[in-house]
Amino acid sequence: MRSDLAEQSRPHAIVYGVIKELLLTNAETEEIRISVGAVARLFSVSRSPAERALNMLARERLLEKRANGKFARPPLSPNGEPRILDVEDLVREPQNEIAGIGRQRGSWLHLYDQVAQTVVGVTAFGSYRIVESAMAKHFNVSRTITNDVLLRLEERGLITRGPRGRWLVEQLSQQQLANIYQLRRTLEPVALIESAPELDKQFLQAARARIDSALGAEGQLTRKQANEIERDLHTTSLRHCRNGRLLGVIRNCQVLRIAQLYMPNQSASKEERTEYLGEHRLVIEALEKGAARLAAEALVFHLEASLRRASYRLELASQATPPEVPPFLVPADAE
Repeated sequence: MRSDLAEQSRPHAIVYGVIKELLLTNAETEEIRISVGAVARLFSVSRSPAERALNMLARERLLEKRANGKFARPPLSPNGEPRILDVEDLVREPQNEIAGIGRQRGSWLHLYDQVAQTVVGVTAFGSYRIVESAMAKHFNVSRTITNDVLLRLEERGLITRGPRGRWLVEQLSQQQLANIYQLRRTLEPVALIESAPELDKQFLQAARARIDSALGAEGQLTRKQANEIERDLHTTSLRHCRNGRLLGVIRNCQVLRIAQLYMPNQSASKEERTEYLGEHRLVIEALEKGAARLAAEALVFHLEASLRRASYRLELASQATPPEVPPFLVPADAE
């Protein structure tokens, strides 16, 4: 019974229920056209639950899925040439169900960021179980919200479901590290080349100034400064790439940067810090000169060097004392 109620409160189920009611009770003589994007906007959800709900309605023959990927409900009572309505014409006021989805989505999105950082931050040190009931209690939220967060983490490959349905955070291996950097070396330069012509000079000058300031301090960086420099090169410089799916895979790979913040950093000598900053500077300088392919080559060189540094830090982490973790994380080998 509880699982049934939880399922009914999921975003796709609420969207399904509201749209179904609209289809059965409104505008019988009109054709109603519905797109995934429109439903996602109206209900303040991502495209995935919106599309899932519409596909459910199509399977019940309440909607037709057209060749262009959009959905439509033919007139229930044909009467001459039907008037065509969009779903926005029927959902004019924010209903309670829609407002509820917005609140729920805001709750789990806020929680997702916190849990993702925690989960990724421990992967260098060992494997852990996630106790969902303890997680709900720790954050003072419902199990529905924690389940949404965990399902999203599973979709991104950050956690897995082990024996008896237990959620697991698996220790990061050297092979997994190498695989992730291989993806980054392949994809980030492609995105950079496409994005480069749209990068404005002010941003590039500011990015170079941040690097020069850090070099002047012999590479001594606060976490905030390090994040800004990383974001300049690996996020902002790629933002004009028009391939959203490509950027999505890149972002998924880059989440590993969080883990590296928690790895032991005894190897970060002055020489290594200045080497790292110099690699960033080579890419930004090439972008300032309009040499996008040269910048891409410099980015590949930087990512190859970053893999070597991360690999060494991962080895150190495997021998270090694990950090303190919240109560919902339990070492996987614990009884």
